[in-house]
Amino acid sequence: MNTLWLQFLNVFFIVFHTAILLFNVFGWIWKKTRRWNLYVLLATFFSWLVVGLWKGIGYCLITDLHWQVRRQLGQKILDGSFLDYMMRGIAGDVPDPNLTRLVCGISFAFVGVMSIALNIRDSIRERRAQLQAA
Repeated sequence: MNTLWLQFLNVFFIVFHTAILLFNVFGWIWKKTRRWNLYVLLATFFSWLVVGLWKGIGYCLITDLHWQVRRQLGQKILDGSFLDYMMRGIAGDVPDPNLTRLVCGISFAFVGVMSIALNIRDSIRERRAQLQAA
């Protein structure tokens, strides 16, 4: 594959994966993005745990594709997860991967609960408003 194309894909995956990560963490806050946030969280959950039953718990398709591109570019894959990769790039080192997974799991559980609870609340409010308008 063309090196320029691979370099583009490498940057694309960094930007796209970072955007997904940030949307997972913060997308539940705003009502306009809340429903999509729930869908993306469910897709993440499906990848980590359902597909993860076959590929390994915590499996991420985006990371897998990104790592394939990096291998084709001749880059060493030092990190198991995208978060470890980001930490190495930002801080120059990776904290204990178990700590990263723990913080990630707790954060994911928190934003998942918030997204589900607020989506339910929004749905109830919308139904009430429709009933009052009728």
